[in-house]
Parts: sequence; C-alpha cells; structure tokens
Amino acid sequence: MNSNALYVLLLRYGLHYQSYRSTCIVKDACHGGYCFHLTAIYGRNNKLERRNLWKSLSDDQIVVHQTPWIVGGDFNVIRSVEEAKFGKLPDWAAIGEFNDCLRNVGFMDFPHEGCKFTWSRNWAEKSILKVLDRVICNREWLQEMRECTTYVCPAVVCIMI
Repeated sequence: MNSNALYVLLLRYGLHYQSYRSTCIVKDACHGGYCFHLTAIYGRNNKLERRNLWKSLSDDQIVVHQTPWIVGGDFNVIRSVEEAKFGKLPDWAAIGEFNDCLRNVGFMDFPHEGCKFTWSRNWAEKSILKVLDRVICNREWLQEMRECTTYVCPAVVCIMI
C-alpha cells in the first residue's frame, strides 16, 4: 500500500425506485489513520419514491455506528419553507418525512458558505429557488472533522478537508 494514498472501500450500494445512495468507507493511511463514511445521495422528485431512500439511510446507521459520517447530494426536498423562494406551495408531508429521517439517524446540516439556494429554474418572469442539494453529517463528523468546510456554488458543492 502507498502511504500517501487515500483508500476508499465500497461498503454498500442501493438502488431504490431510481433513488439511490452509495456509501463507502474512507481510510487515510497518511494523516493519522482516520476513518469516516461518505455517502452520495440522489433522491427522486417524488415523496413516495424517496421513502425507501430514507429507510436505507436508517439501515446504514447500524453499519456506520458512531463513526464520522457525511452525506451529500441531491435530496430533492427542502427542510423548511425558508429553503424555497417562489414556485408552488411546499409539500409539508415530504418536509416532515425528510426531517424525521434526519432526526432519527442523528444527522444535521453541515455548515456551508456561499450561495443559500442550490437549485434554480428560470421561467418567463420569475426564478424558482430551492435548497435541494445539501451536505449533512452526524455528531461524530462535527467532533472529529472540525476543519472541514463546504462551499456551495451555483453548479457545484465542494467539501474541503
């Protein structure tokens, strides 16, 4: 093994009604040997299809068990009315299910800098703005990875370690 490499081991991959999540274990062999879980998310734009995704995150919590865990991607749902500007009224049931999942698994929003809204659609006279893409993490991540920063750009979410 190369002592200057970052090793990524595939832990689990799930495909649920075209929503998906892929979790891997990241082990750093050159900076003290820390280990964390990283999950990439895509949630379909349908509340019923996302339910299996929320369940799979709950299932993964058993495997991760008190290891730093960060999850990022397109969740396709907002957490509160403040995360949407213009467009139709929010789906309160979808918001509730998402927040319940985050609370049950022990996730919190990862602090970020840059743009408030991560998604937009420009229509004739109005733009619709929402926070659909996000990075979330568990308490262990915040305790052990204090120096990490997330920058939200119009087309990119970047995690700086």
